[in-house]
This record gives sequence, structure tokens and C-alpha cells, in this order.
Amino acid sequence: MIVTYTIPFIDYESFQRELGKSEELVELALYDLHGKACEIGLVNNERVKAMHGPRLPLQERFKKQHYQAARIARTLGLQEIILHPHKVQGDENERLREQVKTLRFIELYAQETGVTPVIETFGGKRRVLKPEEITSTGIAMDLDTAHLETLACLEIILNNSNNIRSIHISGIIEEKGMLVQQHIPITIREELMIEQILAMNLNGRLGIEYESQHVEESISDTKYIRLLVQGYKALMDADFTKAKSLFQKAVIERKGYLVAYLQGITLMKSEDYTHAIKSFEESLLYHEAHATTHLFLSYVLRALGKNSRAEHHEKRCIELDPVLEKDILLTRTQ
Repeated sequence: MIVTYTIPFIDYESFQRELGKSEELVELALYDLHGKACEIGLVNNERVKAMHGPRLPLQERFKKQHYQAARIARTLGLQEIILHPHKVQGDENERLREQVKTLRFIELYAQETGVTPVIETFGGKRRVLKPEEITSTGIAMDLDTAHLETLACLEIILNNSNNIRSIHISGIIEEKGMLVQQHIPITIREELMIEQILAMNLNGRLGIEYESQHVEESISDTKYIRLLVQGYKALMDADFTKAKSLFQKAVIERKGYLVAYLQGITLMKSEDYTHAIKSFEESLLYHEAHATTHLFLSYVLRALGKNSRAEHHEKRCIELDPVLEKDILLTRTQ
């Protein structure tokens, strides 16, 4: 899995200026196509790994603009483009009629341009394609975590790995059940999703997409997530020295439960139980209600004969996730 952050294309000079702020891979966001085709043709950078197309309805009357964006994607060496499903005015019957036309438009788009449309997820009843309809039709999906509830995102990640081509990840702020802010720096909510994405070993792309005022955070968080992805791969390959090095670099970019948790697992597998305890305890400072951290912490505590402290974390683990009781019983016999 590659990791990118989004740079909106305003003009060639500003894009190059933003590109020069880091060495991370990027997604070029062509939200507004008007008058920019020639300038985008100047972009020739191997760090551009994705493109977001214009925010126009997926309809025949906008075919020229969409196909022009597809040609630009191909000049950048890209085989996919992210597109928005538009809203439909009218009742549900009208939405379904429009959906048939949209599905045909998407099919012809892929056939005639050679570029695969990747449809972004949105909530709401008026979208021509809802998330569950994207998955049921088998269309390539861009899961945007800022547009859906947490459980809906996790369910899509768990059950639709074949559909997901990319994931846009960013934080949100909710007040009284209402979404009041989107596309802000990640929080524990998004780290939980990243943990699941790593565990699923998903292919494709994970893209940071923050509002423009969070440029610096988008760069540092992209580096942080890239280091987590690389460190997790090293961990799964049992290259614990490399994993520890990558996770230590990740901590420089951002401290949080996930990197401390992964450091703890790496140290535990290296049988460095003393330092593993410190990492798991640090992880719990950021996210106390993480059952697996309590499970692993109890294991390393028992390995050092600290049974009383281990029992405390075993009880807390079972409180949070009763299914893990069998794993606790198994660790006691090892």
C-alpha cells in the first residue's frame, strides 16, 4: 500500500511550490478543470500517484470535461481517477432512474478512455450511488472516512476489500450527532481504521486529505502513516530490527496509541519484555479502551512474573472484549 497526501491543482507554479515542501507521494486534486489542462500537462513528476477528477455530475452533458480529465490522468501515467457521485433532485424513483444512466456512463468512461473511474463514498439519501450500492455493483471504490460514520467505514474495510482501490482518511468533528467539520488531522478514530487496514493487508492507496489550512499536518501525517505501513510490513516479515527503527522514526512525526502499540508488539516478539511493557502502557495512555493492548500487556507481564498486574489487564481485556478470554487462557498455558 502506498501513502499520499492531496495537493489541489490551482496552477502549475503553486502546485510545484507545494510539491517542493516534502518528498512524500501526492494525489493531484483537479477539482476545477476550467483552463488548467495545458498547465497540468507541464507536470511531470513521478511522485504524483493519484488524481482526483473534477467535481461534476457523472452525466453525458459533462462528458467532454470528464474525458479531458481522463486524458490528463493518462499523461501523468495513471490508470485510475477518483470521481464524485452527484446528488439527484427528486424522489427515490428519480434517483434510481438517474443511477441507471450513471452506471452506463461509468462503464463507457472506462471503455472509451482506458482509465478506471474510482467512485468516492458519500453519506446522504440523494447521492446517485450510495456506499452500499457502490459495493453491490462491484465498482471501484474510494472510501472517504470523513463522509461516513466510523462503524460504516470499518464495515466497508472488513467486507469489501476487493472493491477498495483507495482510502481517503482524515478527521472529523461531531457535535450532538451532527458533523460540523471534515478533513482535519487524524485522531484515534482514524488510527483505529489504520490499524484495521494494516491487519487486512489491503493493497491500493491510503491518502491523507486535509483542508488547505492543515498543509503541514498533512505532510507529517503522511510520513507517519507511511512509516507505520513500512514498519508493519517489516514486523510481519519478522524483521524486528527494521520494524523498531521505522516505528522510532514514526514517533518523531506523531505520538499516539497505534505507534506505541506496534512498538510494543515488535518488542514482545523480540522477547524484550521490559521495554514492551513500557510501550503498551504508553499506548494505553492514548487509548485505554483497546482490548488487545491489555491482552498483550498481560502476556509480557506474566513473562516477567508480574502476575498480579497481569491479572488486572486480563480482567480489563475481558471487560472490553469477552471474545478474547480464550486467548488469555491460551497465553497462561504457554
